[in-house]
Amino acid sequence: MFKIKSLRNILIMSCVISVILPLYNFYFAYPSFIQMLIGHIEEEAVRAGNHLSAMIVDSDNNELTKDSVNVDMLNPDQVLDDFKLMKLKVFAENGETLYSSDPADIGVMNTSVYFHDIVAEGNTYTEVVKKGGRSLEGQKVIVDVVETYVPIMKGGIFKGAFEIYYDITDSKKTIDTQLMESAFIQLFVSSGFLVTLIVVLFRTRKTINDHEIAEVQIEKYKNKLQILISRLSNIEEQERKRISEELHDNIGQVLAISKINISKLTRENPGLAVDLTEIKSYIEQTIEFTRSLTFELSSPILYQLGFEQAVEWLAEQIQKKHDIAIEFNSDKNLRNFRGEISIQLYKTVRELLLNIVKHAEARSAKVSVEMNDGNIYISIEDDGKGFDIGKVESFSIEGKHYGLFSIRERISFIGGTFQISSKLGKGTLMELVVPMQMEQEESLVLSGENI
Repeated sequence: MFKIKSLRNILIMSCVISVILPLYNFYFAYPSFIQMLIGHIEEEAVRAGNHLSAMIVDSDNNELTKDSVNVDMLNPDQVLDDFKLMKLKVFAENGETLYSSDPADIGVMNTSVYFHDIVAEGNTYTEVVKKGGRSLEGQKVIVDVVETYVPIMKGGIFKGAFEIYYDITDSKKTIDTQLMESAFIQLFVSSGFLVTLIVVLFRTRKTINDHEIAEVQIEKYKNKLQILISRLSNIEEQERKRISEELHDNIGQVLAISKINISKLTRENPGLAVDLTEIKSYIEQTIEFTRSLTFELSSPILYQLGFEQAVEWLAEQIQKKHDIAIEFNSDKNLRNFRGEISIQLYKTVRELLLNIVKHAEARSAKVSVEMNDGNIYISIEDDGKGFDIGKVESFSIEGKHYGLFSIRERISFIGGTFQISSKLGKGTLMELVVPMQMEQEESLVLSGENI
């Protein structure tokens, strides 16, 4: 459902966090709290053992025995209540039970390894016994118990040990309750966050889908616009060609015949020679203007000789008419290049050169044409005043400088690129790259009815 990688990752991470939080409570937080409780109980047992040692152990006797344990000084009920103990036992060095708050334990020997290898070495030993389990001595307990052995040392020598039982049922229950409440709050918060996140993600996804649909529609309209621009350009060029042919075939022919007849009349009527010569001059000017207009509308050279010769002629004509030096360079690979793309490129070059004449205030320009790796490369460079490309691009969007926008769309439609680089006072370089293989496809699109 979530095809966008970032959205999918956010959802996965949120689900992982929602699962990890309860697992963290169960496997890390809860054991840590229990361990802290055991550590606290163990410290309390050590303090209680140290205190009780002074009460029940005869300091003048180096060995603990039943007789040396001063039970009379110990009020068992009071001690259990004061230290909140569940049970208290005193062991001799050999593991014999010398005293217990449960008289049935007195005299029982503790032969366990932990007693003789751990406690007898002066180390405290603690074990947690869960409700219904059995203590270290094998007795069944009905509550949760922490069972701690505290060694009795004299001068660094082991003399015996206390075994102290703490009932941790209530403490453990409190921890369980607090952790359950914490887990519930975490679950509630993470679930709420997850639900909120899913809603946000769905809305975001819908927005993205809407944007994607809009982009597709925009791209379709853009393609249609490009086709329309190219078709209009093609229609315009065909109309120019038709008008040019009409000028040449009709008006041009009529003017040529008129010139011939005027020459004949001049020879036949010497008295009218001056007037007829003046009329002939006007006709010649009109013929020259008509011929120039014919070439400007649609160059016959483009259709008869090809793209390269047409561009070279165009450069020469603009140079003569507008007093600007134009250098033309070519690799001679496009001398016979004709067709729809050649018409589009010729029109583009003409527009760009006329833009230089109108706006650049340039003294010279250079036109280069070449073909390489199946692509046509055209560069037009001038030494004019240059311009701010950013402003021109924004003007194109607003409707100004439409010519550059039209050129860019026209070249893009035939699979090419149009790049401009310019700096104020540094002139302008315009570059076109168009693939030759687009020729056939372009012709098919322009002639089809796919709009």
